[in-house]
Amino acid sequence: MRSSVFVCLCVSMLLSPVCTPGQRQEPAAPTAPQPSPVGLWKTLDDATGKATSVVSIWEENGKMYGRIEKLINSDPKDPDPRCDRCEGALKGKPLIGLRILWDLRNEGDAWSGGKILDP
Repeated sequence: MRSSVFVCLCVSMLLSPVCTPGQRQEPAAPTAPQPSPVGLWKTLDDATGKATSVVSIWEENGKMYGRIEKLINSDPKDPDPRCDRCEGALKGKPLIGLRILWDLRNEGDAWSGGKILDP
């Protein structure tokens, strides 16, 4: 799941115009705001490509955060799945509501630092 969120973040950062060497650059016109990763995102299973969850990403005090809001097609035999593969304080926590990214800082055209969890 971490790679899906990471890919979404990378794509949003790469949507800015690029100038190749030797290319004449015109004076900058007023530009639209950069696309933001803030919002609701579906995560995809790396192997099957199927949607697995809905993640909420938000910005607070200049940092980005994210958590799992909903599981898609979860196992009906396990109504409250837990993060068994997580380590430390997050081990055994419910997947719904689990924070999966925190403390990322905006560094111009990119978000860096912080942590991204692969539950």
